[in-house]
Amino acid sequence: MSTPELITLGLGIVISMIYGERTGLGSGGLVSAGLLALSLRAPMRVLACLIVAAALCPLLRFTVDHFGIHGRTRIGFAMLMVLAVRLAAGQFMQSVPWVGWVVPALIAADMQRQGILETLASVVSVTCLTGLLAQFLFQIGGALR
Repeated sequence: MSTPELITLGLGIVISMIYGERTGLGSGGLVSAGLLALSLRAPMRVLACLIVAAALCPLLRFTVDHFGIHGRTRIGFAMLMVLAVRLAAGQFMQSVPWVGWVVPALIAADMQRQGILETLASVVSVTCLTGLLAQFLFQIGGALR
């Protein structure tokens, strides 16, 4: 990864931590905002990630409610669900830009825990702030050279 990408990821983690402390809401895991901010120039990739996460949320909620999984097991199950979707939709999703399997799983887990709308608002807010702040820092850095 390049230095700007690493800085963007770091900013996303910091902003996610501050946001979580101030609001009590998760933004899809600490790494999600930075990784999504790196994809803001490919909005279909971000949209696909959010759609997959929202679609898996009810299944994850059902699994948590009926099988009592919690903690790391819940996150692991969310990751397995995203992988299963990717495998099952392999031919259809080749044309859809794919963010990966960790970010949609972390977002789905937060959606299951705190609600879909709350999580979507958190993810979008923190991702956009991360992207804007990173862009601002890179433009200032370029102007200072």
